[in-house]
Amino acid sequence: MRPFWEPNDMFIVLANKLSDCLPDSYVQTFPQLRLEADRLARKHAKERCSHNKDVTLSEIYDEFAALTGVSSDTAQQIMKREQKLEMDISFQRDTGKQLYDLAVAMEKKVICVTDMYLPRETIQAMLQKNKYDSIFKIYISSEYRTPKCDGLFKIVLRDLRLKSPSEIIHIGDNYYVDCVMWLSLLISHARKRYRQG
Repeated sequence: MRPFWEPNDMFIVLANKLSDCLPDSYVQTFPQLRLEADRLARKHAKERCSHNKDVTLSEIYDEFAALTGVSSDTAQQIMKREQKLEMDISFQRDTGKQLYDLAVAMEKKVICVTDMYLPRETIQAMLQKNKYDSIFKIYISSEYRTPKCDGLFKIVLRDLRLKSPSEIIHIGDNYYVDCVMWLSLLISHARKRYRQG
């Protein structure tokens, strides 16, 4: 978890760590600039290929450099600070860790499926830091160019060679993506099996 009410609140904290590499006007408007860079990265990724529905942190900071005119080196420096901040602020969600520990104790395969622009090595480091150290496989939306609500769950099922989503116990914290969309996938699969007899 992040210790914020909204995920974007992190950009306010990050802005306070950038006065040595950005002009004051950019430091003050950094949260808005960072969000705009994300929006532009998604727009341009989709223009390059209509199947691109997610982006990487590197692509976001390429847009940040183009948007602000800062050097590529400066953009890369800020990107690394964002990754470090994500690492520093992340902490365990008690109920999630208890369920994870139970699954590991029962010798279940635990997978991580995340809608995230952070690179794999950062996510792996965050998991390790927070004692999630027995993850069988990690699926990251930015690597597959599709979020959970738009195909990543299906990719997981196909990759793990599972016949039904009911073979997975899915736990998440986003009502729409982790509850509504997962339930929709379960219902869709059940209807398909029913039609096939």
